[in-house]
Amino acid sequence: MYICSKITFWRGIILGKLNLRNVELVLLFLGIAVALYLTIEHFIPGVLACSNSGLIDCQKVLTSRFSTILGIPIALMGLVWAALMFLAVYKGIQKTAIYILAGIGILAVLYSISAQYAIENICEYCLSLDIIIILTVSIQVIRDRRRGIA
Repeated sequence: MYICSKITFWRGIILGKLNLRNVELVLLFLGIAVALYLTIEHFIPGVLACSNSGLIDCQKVLTSRFSTILGIPIALMGLVWAALMFLAVYKGIQKTAIYILAGIGILAVLYSISAQYAIENICEYCLSLDIIIILTVSIQVIRDRRRGIA
């Protein structure tokens, strides 16, 4: 009986608390952390803990001509995107705004991946942020489909 009640307790915790919205918020929080780290690296070079040999070379990616658009660091744009998306999901802002942000996020991922391809190097932090964006947008679509919105 004790084992069954313990299993029921953990099942309730997992199924009750770990819904897709919470997963999305956790991913976005991680996205904020990664983008903040990359933004700090842009303005204070040398804090980056990343391999710089072979295919993975964050420093080369983050100092390339692709690392800024109109003088604004891509990392800072990612930080703003993740913070806005976090607030939008947390506050339950209108779906149109969330889908506009989602579209911007997907465009940013395409830019990031194509830039890393052109540079012929990978930044593991940039790639992790790309994955977070893809997962976040995917979860948002799944949530909306479940609710009959999308």
